[in-house]
Amino acid sequence: MTTKRIAEHIRQRMTLRATLRTPAGTNVFGFPMAVSDDVLLMREICDYQFWGVVAIPRNNIANYRSGRYERFAESILKTEKVASKIGLLKWKTPITLKSTFEFLCRFHIDTSVTTGYQAANVEPGEKRFYLGRITSIDDHGLLIRSVDALGKWDRKPTRITFAQVTQVGFDDPYIRTFFRHVPCPGEQAAVRKTRRIQSPIDSPSKNRPKQQGTLAQLNAWLAENHEYLLRIAEQNTIRLTGKTRI
Repeated sequence: MTTKRIAEHIRQRMTLRATLRTPAGTNVFGFPMAVSDDVLLMREICDYQFWGVVAIPRNNIANYRSGRYERFAESILKTEKVASKIGLLKWKTPITLKSTFEFLCRFHIDTSVTTGYQAANVEPGEKRFYLGRITSIDDHGLLIRSVDALGKWDRKPTRITFAQVTQVGFDDPYIRTFFRHVPCPGEQAAVRKTRRIQSPIDSPSKNRPKQQGTLAQLNAWLAENHEYLLRIAEQNTIRLTGKTRI
């Protein structure tokens, strides 16, 4: 599916289904929110409810589907008044992995990063999943301080290159619930919850959009960093070639 056709889906608020290469056969269904030749940002739908936001490198998408099954699902979402709640991003420049991670790092948003590269304790072809906080970004990759399923945080951040990323997720029920009980070191769970509710991004302001939560954060950050994002798009420093070995 071309970038132009996906952009038309965004304008008409139509759903689509993306089948990933890694892990093979994985389907992501939802409303596309922003797209470029490099990355597709989607508001994922699970069991006819909003799940979270997913950023997928385009070279990790094997195929797309947007037909009668997706239209029937849309009719249910409209009847359930779910479709009307989807917000539109004010994304004026092409989205990139770097700009996505810049946003996640800027607002200290809990994130999941899936990679497909081989490691000592990962079988060839398997994915590796990181859950945690993005601590820094450069032109070629990022550092993430991750936490395991027992709530133990790594002492040192892990380096991941953009070419290794197969999927990025945030603002879904699993991540929100997990991090309410496993706060980042130095934060107390109760204090962190209060910060989220009373953050300036979520609070009413003349200079802020009236939307709530992560979508408001995205739009506010995009408005403040329009020129910076434009430079990233023009330099095109992280364009994925699809030739990376994973």
